[in-house]
Amino acid sequence: MKRKSLLLITGGYFLFAIAAVFWLDYKGWLHLDFMGLTPVSFYGKVVDEKGNPVPAALIDYSCDGRKQETIADQEGLFHVSGMGTSIYVSVSRPGYYHFQDSAGGFRYSSLGRGINGHPDPQHPAVLVLRKAGTPARLEVNSIGGALTGDGMPVELNLERGTHVDEGQGDVTLQLLSNEQSDQPNQRFDWGLRISIPSGGLAERSGDFNFEAPAAGYQPFIKIDMRQSLGSTWHSYIKKDYFVKLADGTYARFHIQMNAGGDNGFLIRSYWNPQPGSRNLEYRIEPDDF
Repeated sequence: MKRKSLLLITGGYFLFAIAAVFWLDYKGWLHLDFMGLTPVSFYGKVVDEKGNPVPAALIDYSCDGRKQETIADQEGLFHVSGMGTSIYVSVSRPGYYHFQDSAGGFRYSSLGRGINGHPDPQHPAVLVLRKAGTPARLEVNSIGGALTGDGMPVELNLERGTHVDEGQGDVTLQLLSNEQSDQPNQRFDWGLRISIPSGGLAERSGDFNFEAPAAGYQPFIKIDMRQSLGSTWHSYIKKDYFVKLADGTYARFHIQMNAGGDNGFLIRSYWNPQPGSRNLEYRIEPDDF
């Protein structure tokens, strides 16, 4: 009798274990979650920023670490499959920018978080690439350095990517700071003034905004960081600007500045040497992906 009871109990635990590994969710998919063997069937579509299909896009995907690739058809459609609890998909094609909407992870197991896979060919996941425009011949430079906190100007030449003497720069940087060296990790008042001698600058927004505006430039911009700003105060900034220079040429640059310590800065600039041309799109580089 005891042996039969033991067999019944053991059998019950075995059936429970099987039920825990093999189960059907509300869509009827079979899952082997605890073993990482869930069947993955993924349908996707690659489109550009206007919703047009991107034919022959390269599809890189991996199911739990196994990397593979395929090609989308002429309608931008593709299907991949494998075994695992999730799939990561990334799309690309020459002449297009890859950005946040060009890749994603999709779950086929409800363990931890819900399922968001795309097993239905009628409802593919949409992945987006942005079509590149016509690149211009730009001079690209990186300029770094340090500022003093007393407002002493530092002048930079965007064409050569160098520091230059007073009165010869395209861009002038000045920092005013009351940081106390004996009070580390304390907020302090500081301000950065960026000016363009005989020209102007305008703030740039959007990763794919490559055309400098025709108007709306200011001779200088000042960034003020007061202690009174509270939680919105920062010692570190990142900004992007369009620039109209005195000789009628245009540029754009990205600046990073860390106020405090050595007050270091780094500028990445893109200058178009053709007077009057506001096209500041550079050829697609690996860093753009």
